[in-house]
Order: sequence, then C-alpha cells, then structure tokens
Amino acid sequence: MKKIWFFCFFTFIGGCTLLQAVDYANEIQPIFNADKANCIMCHSGSGSNNLNLTSYDNLMDGNSNNGPVVTAGDADNSILIQKILGTASFGDQMPPNDPTYFDSHQDELQLIKDWINEGALEVPLGITKSNTIPNNIILNPIYPNPFNSSATISWDLPG
Repeated sequence: MKKIWFFCFFTFIGGCTLLQAVDYANEIQPIFNADKANCIMCHSGSGSNNLNLTSYDNLMDGNSNNGPVVTAGDADNSILIQKILGTASFGDQMPPNDPTYFDSHQDELQLIKDWINEGALEVPLGITKSNTIPNNIILNPIYPNPFNSSATISWDLPG
C-alpha cells in the first residue's frame, strides 16, 4: 500500500510540471532581446522591415505580405518559425548574421514553438515555471506503519 501512495503522490507532482505554460515576458522576449540571437538589432521598429520584436503587442501586430507573423496555436505555420528554420518560401533564414543560431540553441527554438502552440498568449493561463511545485520536497515517513484503514502522509517544503 505504501508503494501505491508514493506512486500517486509523485505522479501528481510530475504531472504538474507537464502543465507548465511558457511565459512570454520571462522566456520569449529575452530570446529576442539577447545579443546572441540579435533579433531586435533589425526588428526594433526602425528600418525597412515592418516586424518589431521589442514587445508582445508589436510582435502580435506584425504582419507580412504573406500573412500574420504568428499563427496562435500553430507554430509550424507561423512565419516566425518558418523564418527561423529557413523553410519560408520567401526571404532569408533568420537571424541573417548567424542563420544556424537556432540549430545550436534548440531549447530556445522549442520554447518559441511551445509558446505559439499554447496559443501565443502574453500571460499564460497555466502553471508557469515561477509558480510550480518546488524541486526539493521532503516526504516524511508514513505512519502508522504498518497501517490498516488509514495512514498519515506528510511532507515538508524547505524555504
């Protein structure tokens, strides 16, 4: 019976981490702002291109001659992802100064895809990484042990 409780408890904890939603302000915008990706160097509202990546509103207002830059819920058909991957039927792969940047930063590419597939929301509806269950849960011994019809399960969440 003890094994069943452990299984249920840790299945619940593990399942909660799968519900984490990508947070635009804390996870996506920093990718665009980073010097290494160099996105806002060209896409800051000035210059010949119309895409501005300096804020959520500017990104979502972005529209090209080929349609909206972000198609909420469909990363594969979003021009933003197609330009990063070099699969768009027009223009160059992004970023132009390092077209293979996202080949070596797959985690950042996956975050952008996940964010779009989750609906491209500014504020996520699900659990974010900032409000998830802590990694270091201490499960105290179940008592009484052995038990019959009931048992007490307790845990501690340090600091």
